[in-house]
Amino acid sequence: MPDRTIVWTSPTGRVYRTSPDGYDLFPQLRPACRAPTPRRRSHSHDKAKRIAHARSRLRDQRPVNAETRRVNRARKQEIADRTWRNHMRKMLILFKGAQPSTSPWCTWVNDPLEPEQLPPDWKPPPPPPHQFDDEPPF
Repeated sequence: MPDRTIVWTSPTGRVYRTSPDGYDLFPQLRPACRAPTPRRRSHSHDKAKRIAHARSRLRDQRPVNAETRRVNRARKQEIADRTWRNHMRKMLILFKGAQPSTSPWCTWVNDPLEPEQLPPDWKPPPPPPHQFDDEPPF
C-alpha cells in the first residue's frame, strides 16, 4: 500500500492490517551504514593493558596506604597510652590521696590528667630510618 500499511489475509480468510515496526519489511527505510572498521588490537591485549594500568595505580597507592595505617596505629596507641597513664594517676589519688608519688622511676604519675582525645592535626613521630645491614644483630 502507498501509506506503508501491510494487509494480509490468513488461511482462515480473516484480513489483517498492520503498520511495519522494523526495517526487515522495508529495507529502503534503513539508514545507510558505513563499513565496519577492523580492530587494531585484540581483546586480550586490551585486557592486559587494563590490568597493567590497575596494578600501576595500586602500586602508586601502596605507600600512601602504608603511611595512613602507620598514622592510625600510632593514634590508637597514643590514646591507649594516655588512657593508661590517666588510670595510673587516678589510682595514685585513690590510694595516696593528695600526696604525690616519690618514685624516681615514675615521675610522670604526678603530672595532671591528659586529654584522651587527640587534636585533628596530631602527627606521630617520624618512623626510624631502615638500616639494611648484612650482619646479624648479635
